[in-house]
Amino acid sequence: MIRAATLCIGLVMSASCQSAAPAAVPASLIDGSTETIETLKTQIAAALGRDHVTLGQADLTQSSTLTVVPPPLGPMEKNSTAMPIRFDLFVEGDNCYAINRVTGEKTELIDIPCRAV
Repeated sequence: MIRAATLCIGLVMSASCQSAAPAAVPASLIDGSTETIETLKTQIAAALGRDHVTLGQADLTQSSTLTVVPPPLGPMEKNSTAMPIRFDLFVEGDNCYAINRVTGEKTELIDIPCRAV
């Protein structure tokens, strides 16, 4: 009886492990075309509540870190305390995400192909 119960518990536990969601792993873009980068910029701008963003100079087909640079200084400004905003790119299953390093907010990137690095 005890063996049967132990066997049943073992089977249930192994089945639950197999149905777990895939783990998120660092990713980079598959396609670094202008169209893909513009789509990415639009989605990141929406996540930040902005009209547009300027990305740092990293090659996102090689890097899993996306940097949004601060807006340029206005005509009446001499200094700014604005800091770059960094996102980490992750792939989880078939979906690509950008996760804000400061807030932890996870933004699904739609129609942007990523691959695990």
